[in-house]
Amino acid sequence: MERAQSYAGVALVPFATHDQSEVARLEEVARGGPCASHAWLSLARCHDDHGRTAQAVLAYVRYALIDPAGAGIREAASRLWKLLVPEHSTEPATTSMQLPADTGDPWWQAELILATIRSTRHTGKSAAMSDERYFATALQGLVTFAVDLADATRMSDLWRGEVVPYFRKAMANGYLELMAYAVTRPLARPETLHWLRRHDASLSSLHAWSHGWPND
Repeated sequence: MERAQSYAGVALVPFATHDQSEVARLEEVARGGPCASHAWLSLARCHDDHGRTAQAVLAYVRYALIDPAGAGIREAASRLWKLLVPEHSTEPATTSMQLPADTGDPWWQAELILATIRSTRHTGKSAAMSDERYFATALQGLVTFAVDLADATRMSDLWRGEVVPYFRKAMANGYLELMAYAVTRPLARPETLHWLRRHDASLSSLHAWSHGWPND
C-alpha cells in the first residue's frame, strides 16, 4: 500500500481508476429531468464507489428530492448520513480520501474541503452540535463551495449546466437547510422528524419547486 500524504489532519491516499465512460453515460441519462431519478441514484452510487464523496453527496441529494418516495430513498439517506457524519471517536480525527488522477479535476478542492469538515466534527463548535444540525451545516457548506467552484473551474455539462444552477437557486430560495432535513427523513431520527413537522409548509414548497425544476 502506498503511504498516505497528510494535509490539515486529512489523510490523502491515491485515487482509484475511475470509469469515465460509465459516468458520462449516466450523466447523459440524468439530464432527462425528474423522469431520470434512477440515473441520479446510479450516478451517486458510481461516485460513491470510487470515493468521489462530494459528487456522490450532491447526486444522492438530487435523487432524494426528485423521487422522495422512490425505492432507493432509504439507501440514499443512509449513504448521505454515512458520508457526512463521522462516527464519534476519542481518537484524533483523520479522514481518508483519494488523490485525483487528473490534477486539474475541479472536484479535488471540494473533496479536500469536505474531508477537512469531517475531520473537525468532534472539535470546537461542531462538537456541540447534534448530528442532525451538523449534517445540515456540512451539507450547506459543501453546496456553497460547489456553487462557487463552478464559477472558477471546468466541470461537465451536467454539473455546470444543471446541478450547480439547481443548488444555486435552492440557496437563493433559502432551501438548503430544509433540503438537509428532507433528504434524511427516511432515517426517522426524532430530531429530524420534529424539525420537519415544524416546517411542513416549507417542505411542501421545496418538493414542488424541486420537482418542477428548471421550469419553476
